Amino acid sequence: MKAENFRSFVQYSPDKMLRSQIFKTKHLTTDLLCFEGGQSLKPQKNTESDKVYFILEGKARFTVGRTTREQPAGTLILVKAGQEHGIINLADQRLIIMVFFAKLPPENQKKK
Repeated sequence: MKAENFRSFVQYSPDKMLRSQIFKTKHLTTDLLCFEGGQSLKPQKNTESDKVYFILEGKARFTVGRTTREQPAGTLILVKAGQEHGIINLADQRLIIMVFFAKLPPENQKKK
């Protein structure tokens, strides 16, 4: 068994959001995203995996597809593969988000 305290991965930069990898296996990746006030994760699409974002501390403005909402700590957000999504920390306080994602099985991947 491998166990980690997410707080040991918390780190901030005044220049940009920082991402720390907590776990990476053949099937699953778990990252920690740390934002100072005003920092963001620019809109992006991940075509190979669904993602679950878990807001641990702070408040985030999440955009998934055409929907934008402010979400507080304790919220889980599902982003399906291929959905454009972005995050903004609008507050002056810090924001910590854990993200879980797994590569889709071959039968669910789009053919290239």
